[in-house]
Amino acid sequence: MKNRIAILILLLVLSCKGENTSSYFTPEKALQYFKSISEICDRDNGALWGKNLYGPIIFIDRTSRRIVANMPDKEGLLKGKDGVFTGIYPKELLVSNTPVIYGGTLFAMTPLPLEDDDFRIKTQAVHSLFHRLQKIAGTSSFDYNTNNMDEKEARLWIKLEWKALRKALTSEGEEQKLAIRDALIFRGANRELYKKYAKDENLFENYEGLATFTYTLLCTQSSDEYKARIFENLDRVYQMQSYSRSYGFIHGALYASLLKEKDLISQKSKLMRLIWEIQSGKLIILNCLPYAEMWQEAWQ
Repeated sequence: MKNRIAILILLLVLSCKGENTSSYFTPEKALQYFKSISEICDRDNGALWGKNLYGPIIFIDRTSRRIVANMPDKEGLLKGKDGVFTGIYPKELLVSNTPVIYGGTLFAMTPLPLEDDDFRIKTQAVHSLFHRLQKIAGTSSFDYNTNNMDEKEARLWIKLEWKALRKALTSEGEEQKLAIRDALIFRGANRELYKKYAKDENLFENYEGLATFTYTLLCTQSSDEYKARIFENLDRVYQMQSYSRSYGFIHGALYASLLKEKDLISQKSKLMRLIWEIQSGKLIILNCLPYAEMWQEAWQ
């Protein structure tokens, strides 16, 4: 009998713990994050993509489905109190790091981690805000088929490409040019093996890779910190057993980092005008080989 009571008490404690996974995210804490994220976006103020990224954000606790937003929705589903707007996200709807229309308003949805993590929360929010900008511009998420990236040969070529890209981002001059050349060769070899997946690879690398590049750049304070975070992300993805749903997040970011280093990421850049036509499915970061001359010219 005593054992049964002890088990029931333990289950109750665990249950209560599970229900309060984001109890740290008080209205006061939420306001601090909203202020910090606004400052991050204002610091850039459209310099990178032509528009300030800041806009409606909803943080969601995956367990309780509790919403904390910085702005009201158009239909009045969220209730304002203590400077934030709260509600409950429907259980039948998916929670992910993506833009969502809720109550008639396009929000940047940001799932909360189980514990307070300043860098993760800020970058996840900026990640979703960038996707929100993409959606406003007419580009939405895609159902990618990049299952080839779990094949042994594809994993080998992409690891070689990553090694070359890391070298390119940590070197200069002739050494950097050779590293970029190697990366393009490895990429070309991989594409030759899996030609039918090229369109989906381009879409994945553009859509998620540019998001990773953007939130890492905006949420770091120096070039050294930026590269450290990018390589930390690369190392994490490198160790994953499956690349098919993960590689694009870092792959596009590595090429975008090279473009940024040469100041080729701007609204006036020929390369970036091509990249922004993501939804056509024909462009880069990267279908490298057709645009190899552009890359070589950039590093003359």
